[in-house]
Amino acid sequence: MFKRVARYTVKEDMKDFPVVIILGARQVGKTTLVKQIFDDRENELFLDLEKDSERNRLSDPELFLTSLTHKTVIIDKAQAMPDIFRILRPIVDEHQRPGQFILLGSW
Repeated sequence: MFKRVARYTVKEDMKDFPVVIILGARQVGKTTLVKQIFDDRENELFLDLEKDSERNRLSDPELFLTSLTHKTVIIDKAQAMPDIFRILRPIVDEHQRPGQFILLGSW
């Protein structure tokens, strides 16, 4: 596995912004990039919205995500659940913690 220059940019952005969004074409390494950044599984939660089991965890997304304000929540394939953006805004506004969410998406 090779080191990606973008990981330093993402790490720096996480220090300043509550939400970092990584967009790109499918299969370019967005998920791999984020997994290289996070090696401490206790302080993160990774959700892949292409998996039904993980989408089911978001049956009440506001309740679920507000219970995780102490973690970095990584939402892969965020475009698969467009309503998530409407739900994240008030959570972010209320907690104002850098590095709270990382959203991965493709077109």
